[in-house]
Amino acid sequence: MKKLITTLFLTIMLLSAFAQNANQKWGFGLYVGETEYNGVLGNGFFKLDPTYPMGGFFLSSYLDNNFDAALQVDYGSYGYDNHTDYFLAKKVDVDLLLKYKFNNGYILKEDALFQPFVTVGAGIANYRNYKTNADGMDILLPVGAGIKFSVSPDDLIDLQYQFLYNINLTNRGNVGEGGDKLNFITNSLGIIFNFGESK
Repeated sequence: MKKLITTLFLTIMLLSAFAQNANQKWGFGLYVGETEYNGVLGNGFFKLDPTYPMGGFFLSSYLDNNFDAALQVDYGSYGYDNHTDYFLAKKVDVDLLLKYKFNNGYILKEDALFQPFVTVGAGIANYRNYKTNADGMDILLPVGAGIKFSVSPDDLIDLQYQFLYNINLTNRGNVGEGGDKLNFITNSLGIIFNFGESK
């Protein structure tokens, strides 16, 4: 797993990502990362053994110096193992995000070397192959933060941390009273390809 993560990181380092701005209003991003579970069975936050990989893509739109909007799709595994309780399942979620950029020309320069941001949004998630028979769909409220590193004027690396608060629409069966109250953290590393020109 460590070799895989290292290989992915080096691959991303070698690919170009273009800073989204008023002249390139649309961005397409790809990313990889891992999912951490917190629920009735236990708390897997900040525990990297075992690792549950995920990946996804997003389409973002430049709104102004302060804000971008994005449609994000994640797919991957999630689970929990405390040597007593164990499960492994799949999750796909679709989220609409609003990103506030600190490199807005007021706090930091738009072309700053370090470009931090925060995100908030809403989405839906679909779960399958769960420990019980409670496959289904829930609502997500994602809140996140991240930073872009400018490797060169046209190259950026995107690191993002996101907390996904889950609003249960589906009873998770025999996992605790009222079902499993799922929440997640995702950590991801991505690249962005921008396109389009302002009129």
